[in-house]
Amino acid sequence: MASFSSLSEEALIHCYRMAVKLKLEPDFIHLVSKELEKRKLHLQEILETDCSV
Repeated sequence: MASFSSLSEEALIHCYRMAVKLKLEPDFIHLVSKELEKRKLHLQEILETDCSV
């Protein structure tokens, strides 16, 4: 199982945004989103925030 615990919050958010943008496997996106939830980072706020990836 993938472990994202060593990633900073900023790196994890970037990872999520890029995974969505690149339309990576839904299972991978789900794993990243679960880690975001675990860290109490809200997907809606992340998606609404301006990102230039």
